[in-house]
Amino acid sequence: MIDHRPRRPDLSDAEYSVVLIGDFNPKIYQPAWFASQELLRASEADNANIEVVHANLTSFSTEWFTMQVIRDKFSVTIKSPVYLTHLKNLVLGTFRLLSHTPLRQMGINYTARIQFKDALDWHCFGHFMLPKSPWTGLLSNPGMRAVSVESARKDDMTGWVVINVTPVQGVANKAEILVNDHCECPHDRQSDSTGFFLEIIEREYGPVLDRSKALVEKVVNRFCEQSKFEDGEVARHE
Repeated sequence: MIDHRPRRPDLSDAEYSVVLIGDFNPKIYQPAWFASQELLRASEADNANIEVVHANLTSFSTEWFTMQVIRDKFSVTIKSPVYLTHLKNLVLGTFRLLSHTPLRQMGINYTARIQFKDALDWHCFGHFMLPKSPWTGLLSNPGMRAVSVESARKDDMTGWVVINVTPVQGVANKAEILVNDHCECPHDRQSDSTGFFLEIIEREYGPVLDRSKALVEKVVNRFCEQSKFEDGEVARHE
């Protein structure tokens, strides 16, 4: 058992994304098309960094978002909250035009990267997320690689909320907390699945991100309230 009162970690950076699962034609989703539909400025399209445009994959980035589309998945990601409204409008504008795209699932995602003050705080966060006594004597020096927790939704939509906590590889004392707010198209809306998800984005995009941010804040607050962390030492000496 470790007696320690951790200091509040810093939010070093964050990402926001919208992910849709369905049936897509990746070759459509390239900068020139978005510019032709006035979803991007011509200068943004001209200066886009295009990684690949192919029948099975399109991937490119602009100064404010990254997009990747494969046959069954569309995702667009931003790294600054300045562009939250832009992200919402880009997704809405795209699928109002491509209104017959069959969609099955959607995730509105928030990822916070947390920088801890030192190695002790970082290790205590790992003990907080994953107490070590169940693994003592079974593993050598067990440590948290990933924690994934699923919650039932608190609204009437079909789906779930998943929280994934992982270390940021290659960076000392840093963790990533991803909140994936996932919903699925109900059977009675499958003939207008695109319309269903556009309605959800219109109504829930801001509230979902607010809830996700609040959830991360509450996790960090609970961690900072702790003064004892179960590291497996007691079980190791029994």
